[in-house]
Amino acid sequence: MLSSGTRDAVITLADRCGALLSNTLPARGLFHDHPFGLGITGSYFTALGKEMYESADVVLAVGTSLSYYVGGGHYFGKASRIQLDDAPRGLRDGQQAADIYLRSDALAGIEAILAGLDRKLGAGKPTAAAVRTKELAHRIATEPPDAMPFDIAPGELDRARWSAPSTRSFQGLGRRRRRRPSGLFPRPDGWQAGRALYDGA
Repeated sequence: MLSSGTRDAVITLADRCGALLSNTLPARGLFHDHPFGLGITGSYFTALGKEMYESADVVLAVGTSLSYYVGGGHYFGKASRIQLDDAPRGLRDGQQAADIYLRSDALAGIEAILAGLDRKLGAGKPTAAAVRTKELAHRIATEPPDAMPFDIAPGELDRARWSAPSTRSFQGLGRRRRRRPSGLFPRPDGWQAGRALYDGA
């Protein structure tokens, strides 16, 4: 999506329609610099992202299969789901992926939608959507991804004993992680600190 210029086209369409932006997990960070970017869609929703999707009227999914983990509809049950993909699937993970399927290259499809809006509304004119507000932009910028409080008992996590993984550990992680999870922790100090998280030492 980045190399094809589709990201910019998606943002142009969203800005024109007053829509919110989000992305699947593999494309995390795609719209991180946009004031109306909600972050990851589906299982990794932020609390605000989940709230906004549950009230959505339309979801346009560009280049995603709408798998079970993205939601497949149960995260945005009120919305009409439109899938724009070069090989859309009617069924995904045993459920209907979308309500409307558009078979197209992502960039060409977005450009066609923009051209259709030009013909319908006039060149460059926005739609009447009103979901974008200053208050929502402020919430996106300031609210934590998960507002659930997790109180930690005194002494349960001793930061002074925690050792961050060394650069060498990260470099070797790809080779070592399949052999043992301890590849994240440089021994001996890091290994003992890792144990402390689990046994309360």
